[in-house]
Amino acid sequence: MQYGKAAIITMLLLILGGCLREAFLEEKRIDVLKHADGEIDSAYENFREESESEKVKKAREILDEADWENAKVSMVRPADYMFAFEYDNVDAKVQAYMVWISPGNDRLELTTDSSKYVHLPASESAELYEIFTGEKLEDK
Repeated sequence: MQYGKAAIITMLLLILGGCLREAFLEEKRIDVLKHADGEIDSAYENFREESESEKVKKAREILDEADWENAKVSMVRPADYMFAFEYDNVDAKVQAYMVWISPGNDRLELTTDSSKYVHLPASESAELYEIFTGEKLEDK
């Protein structure tokens, strides 16, 4: 009988610990940098922060559901934007995302600092762009 109680308590502690860890690693905002106009090199300036929780969650969802490829790509110009999620936990590993707007201003191409690449579909591109810039992609 004691074994059953100990097992249940252990399971509850593991579940609670997992929930606390997940809450502790939840993104609280997106920090966005924009490529400095007129600069050929990789000079970036602070652009904006998005901290509305529903938008931050939606951005994470779009990125998590994207069809990422393991690829190291070489673009002909610096990224138009860079962004990263900021966490409550200062020890959390931060993943940087570099963003290029396609020539037709309808899709985004993203790379990560861990050699991942994705060319997002138009609808996800528009939604993600509006989240991290506050502007419409088609107005770009």
